[in-house]
Amino acid sequence: MNSLQAFEQVLDDRESLLSTDNMHLLRSHLHDINLSTNPNLHQKSHNSSLPVEILHQILYTSDIATLTTLSTVNRTFQAVSEQVLYRNIKILPTQKTIRCLQTLAARPSLAGLIRSYEIDDITKEGDALPAFYKLLSRALHNMTRLTDLTILIEGRHSDILFGCPFNLRTLTSSLSWDTNFTKWMLEQPDITNAIFCGRYVVGCALEPTAITKLTRISASPLILAAVVPGRPLEEVEVCLVHPGLFNQNLLSTTMKILSFSTGPLHSLRVITNLGNSSQNILGALRTVSTTLSTLDSFFLHAVSGSITS
Repeated sequence: MNSLQAFEQVLDDRESLLSTDNMHLLRSHLHDINLSTNPNLHQKSHNSSLPVEILHQILYTSDIATLTTLSTVNRTFQAVSEQVLYRNIKILPTQKTIRCLQTLAARPSLAGLIRSYEIDDITKEGDALPAFYKLLSRALHNMTRLTDLTILIEGRHSDILFGCPFNLRTLTSSLSWDTNFTKWMLEQPDITNAIFCGRYVVGCALEPTAITKLTRISASPLILAAVVPGRPLEEVEVCLVHPGLFNQNLLSTTMKILSFSTGPLHSLRVITNLGNSSQNILGALRTVSTTLSTLDSFFLHAVSGSITS
């Protein structure tokens, strides 16, 4: 299937979503640039009056293979397809991740299209060379419009983020919560939603002026203790998945920490393994209601175990 046939298929799939006038305009545009009958393809397509907004409407729901094919139709299709392709980059297999990073490091114009970016921990398949972190850093420094970052790389590699030009709203990170990480937090004042699942390094403190707009967080008690006090947290998810962490003393201490939110806190979710007796579980849960009077909702997610066993 060539690029124009691919676009015809996309039109057939999306016909019910478009007005008659828009569909007629698209069919007319497709006729104008038909490769088999028009030797002046690039000149005519360049002068086409097809609104880019309509192309966005059509291509936004197309799959990656279709978008890649359509990007070869002409410059207009290429520009719109690239905007859709690079707007949200999900987790890729390791080899595709490397190729993608090489492209983003070499072509700032493409990296500048990215709004959300996800990368998995490639060290699951073996140690990563220093060159990988340098490549990742170059690519991230080209993502000028990034607002949502998911970086599931574990370890003390936060220095690759220093000086990145983006302004995040949402962050999911497995990087170690160390001095470099907390220092980098000062560069991202507009984060409102964060999931911190990295290892906490004892003694690392967060500056009072860092991430002061944070309203939603998911983290372990140690990281919550560093983040929650003095910040407007409204929704908190406490990660207590390690066996034995769900007990009355620890939960009571965690609830006292959460009470220092200036939110006020109105939603709490606890993720845990229920390995204790029902009596101990209920005793631990009782500390929630006695400490946090502002809660509107409470959720208990048991990874394993049962409250009735």
